[in-house]
Amino acid sequence: MLLGCHKADHVEPVNPPIEFPEYFGPDDSHSGHGSSIAIDAQNTRHISYFNYKEGSIKYAFFKYGIGMKKYEGAIIDSTAYNIVNIPATVIFNSIAVDKMEFAHVSYSRCFEDNVQHVDNDLYYATNSSGKWQSTLVDKEGNSGGYNSIGIDSKGKIHIAYSEYPYNLKYATNINGNWETTIIDPIQVIHCHIGIDSNDKLHISYMDHSSLNLKYATNINGYWETIVLDSLSGWDNDLAIDSHDKIHISHFTEIPTFALKYTTNVDGSWLTSIVEEDIDWGTSIKVDINDNVFISCFDNITHNLKVLAHFKSDVYWISKNVNEPKLDDIGRYDELALDMDQNLWITCCDWYMNKLKLFYVNQQDFKN
Repeated sequence: MLLGCHKADHVEPVNPPIEFPEYFGPDDSHSGHGSSIAIDAQNTRHISYFNYKEGSIKYAFFKYGIGMKKYEGAIIDSTAYNIVNIPATVIFNSIAVDKMEFAHVSYSRCFEDNVQHVDNDLYYATNSSGKWQSTLVDKEGNSGGYNSIGIDSKGKIHIAYSEYPYNLKYATNINGNWETTIIDPIQVIHCHIGIDSNDKLHISYMDHSSLNLKYATNINGYWETIVLDSLSGWDNDLAIDSHDKIHISHFTEIPTFALKYTTNVDGSWLTSIVEEDIDWGTSIKVDINDNVFISCFDNITHNLKVLAHFKSDVYWISKNVNEPKLDDIGRYDELALDMDQNLWITCCDWYMNKLKLFYVNQQDFKN
């Protein structure tokens, strides 16, 4: 059964919008334009993010529970953006947490080369030694855009990213040293990597030249790529369920803005429209019961939304996370699930230029 549905097919009436006012974020201005979140087995929230005023990649961990609220931060790289007289927008970064609860971050480092051309390199950083240390992974061309990091069952690192203008690339330290591979020689934007229960890799990405959503995997021992959807793929994200089935969120701009969902849960690849008027950011996660959650930014109401599809339901349930048109909060969103299967979302407060962290209880979708 195809899980997605058109907005017009939602059960009516949809529950009234719910505002989740209890959000948390570091008091760090000029942040939120590019953040990533991962949650460990102790429910600690690990966040990497870019501060565009400082030009730095930063890290925060946040503990929250009964009688406990703790936030601490660190600078991973103070010169991740080092361009004179050119304002920074986004430095791409991605975070993952290993079994020992250490954080691992991939990010692009932007600088002027010897002939004053803007260049990007892919870097990797970790605090597994007790302090943050960064390593250059790929300096070929303009590498590191749209990077996405994952950790396999043996603790090895896998990173998908773009090398502008014409390569989807993959980097890993599985053999000890960093090795890079070109997977698809096309103009890539918005890629995301996932690792299944057999340590096989799955990457969603957009071919910007043809405007197609594509998918790559090495499940058969070598890299294979296929087109999943046409005129779509912006801000794609990928999640893997307990049966190693793939779930991808993405949006299209043609003919109108819409959030789309692509999956092979029934064996064949199928795509559906989930919600219209979505045009900035999507993030997807699947919980331990294979329920699907997508966060996104609503272009009409200018608020952060979460859509849920429970296995027992036919339709998606849509909920507002914050008050519509309140401060334009929700761009650059990224979603994570804690050990209780509740949702945490990092995003940008557009007008205040701050990183925000929202909490959404899964039970709120069932009330």
